[in-house]
Amino acid sequence: MSVRLREEVQALLCEEKNMTDRAKGLTVVLEQDVRVDDLEALVSAIECMRGVVHVEPVITSTEDYFVETRVRRELLDRIFEIFKE
Repeated sequence: MSVRLREEVQALLCEEKNMTDRAKGLTVVLEQDVRVDDLEALVSAIECMRGVVHVEPVITSTEDYFVETRVRRELLDRIFEIFKE
């Protein structure tokens, strides 16, 4: 095997070892709920990016409110317990 061919094979093997994981999508979390019609510009901008196939807003539900309220209450209870001691 020639030196050049050996170097090319070694380079290919090193590339395979350094391969990163592949992603099939991204999740974007907004810092607060936003009206869907106010998201149109953001959705359009993301759709224009290379490789993007589909963008769809996730609609807020009452369940989201329940979870947020419970988490907030648990945090306040823990903070209260710290100051109580």
